[in-house]
Amino acid sequence: MSNIKFFKNNILNSTTSVVFTTAVTASATYLFDENDGTKLSSVASSDTVSEVWDFEFTGVQPISGFHIANHNAKAFSIKYWSTTSYVDFSTPIATTTNSGTYTFLGDFDNVSSSKVRFSFDTTIDANDQKSVGGIRILKEIGEMSRNPIKANTNYHENSKSYYTDSKENVFVLFGVSTKFDLSFNNAPAIDISILEDCKYLGEPFYVYLCGGSERSTARGWRLQDIALVNYTNSFDPKTTDNALQNGEDIKVKLEGVKTRST
Repeated sequence: MSNIKFFKNNILNSTTSVVFTTAVTASATYLFDENDGTKLSSVASSDTVSEVWDFEFTGVQPISGFHIANHNAKAFSIKYWSTTSYVDFSTPIATTTNSGTYTFLGDFDNVSSSKVRFSFDTTIDANDQKSVGGIRILKEIGEMSRNPIKANTNYHENSKSYYTDSKENVFVLFGVSTKFDLSFNNAPAIDISILEDCKYLGEPFYVYLCGGSERSTARGWRLQDIALVNYTNSFDPKTTDNALQNGEDIKVKLEGVKTRST
């Protein structure tokens, strides 16, 4: 089972140049708006025609993982630009039998590239449009060597509740963000260093409690539960009280910067 992983913000963003086979270029923002419910879709596609999406970054970028959200791709592949052609990762990314709507891919050697290509061949529902709610192209900050002893996931509401003159309730929900309260015990120096990097990164980052594992169905630990967060409490590791241990204890509060969409 994978442990918690942290990633820098999405390499795919508004500065990325895109070329799509049929999907509307103006709708590319659906792939990085952090709302997995809004989808980029092919037009008049079928399982006999591949939908190819090329993404070109502003310069060479390090790539260590992909999170593909709310998609209906059954057979698909991903390749990166080698400076002369699109080539496979060290572990090729290609499947013909995918059945899940959320996919994490990170079982390959890190690469640096200026472009990646997604090829969607068939869909889970035969001959449906090829559609994707989000693509996160990721650079890993680090993977913890052990998971926390406590991990609470909360959903913070931005809402308003009031009553009419006849005492009827009106409730308006503007949005919900995800909050994580994590407690690590006897964490080794390498884990503390990862958390320190997250704290002082200077920008939001992703926390992925499941680390890409599909084993858990608990909220917060599912494959879809990746969240863009800020580290909001003080970075304050303390030496573990147990004299037989030489690690550090630390509590970490992470608060979502986008409305929860999954």
